[in-house]
Amino acid sequence: MNFGDLQHRLVEELRRRVNNGELTERGLARCVGISQPHIHKVLKGRKILSQRFCDRILSALCLSVFDLTDGVDGEQWLRERRSGSRRTAVLDVVEGLIGPGESWPEHITGRAAFVVSPADIAALTHPVAAQVGRDPRMSDALVPGEWVLLDQCPEARRHPIADALYLVFRNGAGMIRYLAYETDTAYLIADDVRLSPDRWETVEVTALELPRLVRARVHRIVRSEQWPRKWPAVQADRATATSR
Repeated sequence: MNFGDLQHRLVEELRRRVNNGELTERGLARCVGISQPHIHKVLKGRKILSQRFCDRILSALCLSVFDLTDGVDGEQWLRERRSGSRRTAVLDVVEGLIGPGESWPEHITGRAAFVVSPADIAALTHPVAAQVGRDPRMSDALVPGEWVLLDQCPEARRHPIADALYLVFRNGAGMIRYLAYETDTAYLIADDVRLSPDRWETVEVTALELPRLVRARVHRIVRSEQWPRKWPAVQADRATATSR
């Protein structure tokens, strides 16, 4: 889990409380000290919460980061970190690279063990490992050659959340972008225009059709140096990786 994951979970918790009537956008904005339109856009995925405002929200709601780590065994995580041991999970490996100019990944090339806890992937749907190609528009979020873990859960693809990254199918290629969605319009957000909503790419698509555009959620990004330098023997396979 990283800071981005915690921020995502905080926004999800705020959205849940507002939807359940526990909070109002106006009340939340007042106690945190920001405008109601800003809070509204955060909950819709159109704006990003700064660390300063995240801290204010945690304080106002009497929450800590531990309240945002539901499902994570903190004691087990600390034991593994302190002992230097790492758990591994075997994942399907997607053929080729993901990025502009690369062919859409049609197949799984095999299976390999990665340094990631099985508990982290237990709740995902058809998780696969994929390698990122060069994407100049996402240079702040992605490093060429690093690995991403893709969750293909249809429900996660129909309901994008703020600050999460998604694999989208565009012009015959797979690209990783931030995503926002409002009535029949998807906004594909690259790093270089993230703070300029008027420059976001728009795609007209209904909520029912959204999974055809959004193929997976990037559940976790792990730097290449954190993965094994050499894979174990890969069992060749040509199963379909993602549907067109």
